[in-house]
Order: sequence, then C-alpha cells, then structure tokens
Amino acid sequence: MSKDINGKVDGKDFIKSLDECQKTEEVIDLLVSTMGVKALQERLEYVNNNVLINNLEAEQAKYNINSGCKTRRAELVKIGAQKFCLLTEKSNAMIELFKDEMKEKIGKEEKAKKEAILANRDRYRASKMAKKVTFSRDMEM
Repeated sequence: MSKDINGKVDGKDFIKSLDECQKTEEVIDLLVSTMGVKALQERLEYVNNNVLINNLEAEQAKYNINSGCKTRRAELVKIGAQKFCLLTEKSNAMIELFKDEMKEKIGKEEKAKKEAILANRDRYRASKMAKKVTFSRDMEM
C-alpha cells in the first residue's frame, strides 16, 4: 500500500492491509509506511487512552471510510490502535504500550533517516575531495 501523489491514503486498502496483520510489529510497520514519521507523530495524540472510547471511534472511522467519506490520518491511527489492542489484551495499558512502541519506532525511523543523510553528505564530500586531488595532480605535471 502506498501514498498517492497528493499524499492521500486509500482507507479501504489500509483496512484490508490491517486485517492481514497478525503481529503487533506488522501493525506498527504498516502505520509508519502508510503515513510517514512526521504525520504519524502528530496523529498519535488523537488516540484516546480509554480502550472503549478508542474502539468506538475506530469503528465509526471504519464506517465512514467504507461509506465513502474522506479518509483522515487520525482515523487510521485509531484503527491501528484498535487492531493493536485486539492482538494483545484489551486494556487501557495496551493503549499506552501502543503509544510507547509507536514513539520508539518513530525515533528509530528519524535516527535512520538522519544517518542516511549524513552518509550521503559524507560520500558527496569525499567525491568532491577526490576530484580536487585529481585536478591538483594534473596541474603539477
């Protein structure tokens, strides 16, 4: 499942993909791959700490998505939290665990992105230095 050019997410495809998830890690990975780290971090605050309220809001979001209403990323996070709780115990502690694991995953994703940027920068600088060394050798001869 992927985002289209406008950054919109197809909610029906998301729900189908989420139904196929059998582990909590798969749910978290699906959410991260669907909306990205920044959007996910902002939408994580919309998840209610009470399991019953979150389940009610998730069911309402599923109904809205299936009836053709506009899909909102906050609704997708609520649905993901509901699936996470279904795979584990249905308790308020699981919502907190979901939020903690999401924040941990977001931190890892941001760290990996920064490391990739730094590695690309270092490669670029090294290639520029290699060109300078080559030109200086040519000038001496």
